[in-house]
Amino acid sequence: MSLTSKRLERLQRSLELALNQEWPQLIRTKRHLTGLRPMPIRSDIKSAGTLPVVATVATDGGENRLNLDPIRVQVLRAADSTGEVYFEDFIPLSLQPEEILRFYFKSEPRLQRFLEWLGCDWNELLPRTDYQRGSLLAMLRELLEWAALLKLASKGPPKLLIRDGLLRSVLLNEPVFVALRRRLEQLTNRQGHLLAGLAKRSKVINYLTFAFGLNETFGDGQPSYLVVPATL
Repeated sequence: MSLTSKRLERLQRSLELALNQEWPQLIRTKRHLTGLRPMPIRSDIKSAGTLPVVATVATDGGENRLNLDPIRVQVLRAADSTGEVYFEDFIPLSLQPEEILRFYFKSEPRLQRFLEWLGCDWNELLPRTDYQRGSLLAMLRELLEWAALLKLASKGPPKLLIRDGLLRSVLLNEPVFVALRRRLEQLTNRQGHLLAGLAKRSKVINYLTFAFGLNETFGDGQPSYLVVPATL
């Protein structure tokens, strides 16, 4: 179908009507954000302008699977942006979730020591919901990425540590994540690190980004953060 001037005019009118209907939503959001002011991110690090930046990353499930039916194997890999690889192992996919955990836990002494250091038992990694059971390997990748981040946090000098994702978890059981958070807070405070989570996708960010831009909420270009009220 050709894009004629008549068709363009019709589409323009249709878009205008749709935007007129939706525009009040944006105005309300802008109004809610008007009273919010970003807080500066302060650091006691004198050399903050040259602060080293290191990010951790784990391979995505769709990029590291080997299928030679009926053989199915997946790679668990966690590394950082400097090129250091912390974990790199093959996992057989024919096992049940509990069997995968048992297989990997027994074959990886470092994970045993890591959980012991956290004060957790490997049974606390077992999935408790159907969602966790269907995302077991994603949970293991996430756990290894947190382990790599803690390894980086345990050493100086001060750095900006970046996690590929938000600083929370929907896959790890609460006792495990609480222990991770406690240890991470201790290490970052002791070594003087800064910690940030980088979200590629977030419904909250998508919902508020346009309004933030129109309000020039972060217009000064300085490192800052904003606490978004739960009502938004």
